[in-house]
Amino acid sequence: MKKILVIVYPEMNDVEYTNVMVVFSFIKTIQTTCYHHSLKKITASNGVVEVNNIVNTINLSEFDAVYIPGGIGATKHLDKDEKLLKTINYFKVNNLYLFAICDTPNVLFKHGIITKDEIYSSFPNPNLVMSENRSTAKVTVANKLITARSAGCALEFATVIVCTFLKDNTLNELVHKRLFGSEIKD
Repeated sequence: MKKILVIVYPEMNDVEYTNVMVVFSFIKTIQTTCYHHSLKKITASNGVVEVNNIVNTINLSEFDAVYIPGGIGATKHLDKDEKLLKTINYFKVNNLYLFAICDTPNVLFKHGIITKDEIYSSFPNPNLVMSENRSTAKVTVANKLITARSAGCALEFATVIVCTFLKDNTLNELVHKRLFGSEIKD
């Protein structure tokens, strides 16, 4: 069983959270835990999603990866939350998987969690400093750092995560079948 810590915070993007979590739920060897150090309930940016299965205390050594949704909340809340940033940095420092989408990679770059030498995808936010190595690709895999550009890439991002994280490309077909009800056609 692989365990993924899911960092949640106010105004995270609904689509980025739900699409990725749905794909994770397809894979029986993945277990997710939603975490925030103090909040018990989170409402996402569009008010569509409310997360209330949040734990406030964790043992980081129990997790194999961390997933951080993006959205406006990344720049408004995550950017200023030293406890969450420290939690995310634990995964980087310990060479564990880190999955981030939209503005979250920009925030992680700002705080030095993503370095100037790493290639990553993110939302092209003109209000944030971005690395020269920022990619315009929808999804980027750079060793154990997997990033995506925006909510529109969330399903592809989630599929790349499960295939890369579990080192099993056949999961691509399983995810596609669960999402679209059919085999992948050329």
